[in-house]
Amino acid sequence: MSLKDFKIASDVVTFRGGSLELRGLSLNDFSVLMRGYLPELNNLFKLYEDEATRENAISQSVKFATTLVQETPQMVAQMIVLCADEDQSLLSVAARLPITVQVECIRKIIELTFEEAGGAKKFLDSLVGMVKTMGPGVTETPD
Repeated sequence: MSLKDFKIASDVVTFRGGSLELRGLSLNDFSVLMRGYLPELNNLFKLYEDEATRENAISQSVKFATTLVQETPQMVAQMIVLCADEDQSLLSVAARLPITVQVECIRKIIELTFEEAGGAKKFLDSLVGMVKTMGPGVTETPD
């Protein structure tokens, strides 16, 4: 198998008025998110530091997605645009999607990202380590 044969896993979120095909987050996506939303990502990593919150986030992706939508709405819109492979000019459209659609999009993105990475804990541990090396004030990796 070569790179040209590789099919990026995706899934469709359907809602009244349309549908979006989404994929998981890539390293390039995280680079964009870190440049624009490092304080917000740092706050999310603080949720991950707390073992009870981490388990909740991992096992209950709908609740975690809802928390993301409530606490970081602009970052959520950015994630949707990135994972839908849409143009950045559509950021305001993604920000105006109904909250239930945003939550389902983020839940699907989380699911696809974790699935590709081999599990939520492995993914989050790797990401926290990567972000820690990229900027000051980023939370320490949990023990």
